[in-house]
Amino acid sequence: MFHTEDGGYRALLMRCTHKGVELRVTGDRLECSAHGSAFASTGAVLEGPASSPLRVLPAVERDGKVFISLKA
Repeated sequence: MFHTEDGGYRALLMRCTHKGVELRVTGDRLECSAHGSAFASTGAVLEGPASSPLRVLPAVERDGKVFISLKA
């Protein structure tokens, strides 16, 4: 989950869109150890072989807690 410019939150499914491998956070990037794909904190593809962006999950803050919807 990342903070957005407007003070909200962005949650991303941490699976590479190329082969489904779990991603790791490296600085401000999300990287796949299997084939080298990289994604921005927005979910956009920075480096292939992945060609599709990450799934963005709705996230809202209520009463000091962040809730992430898995039904996107």
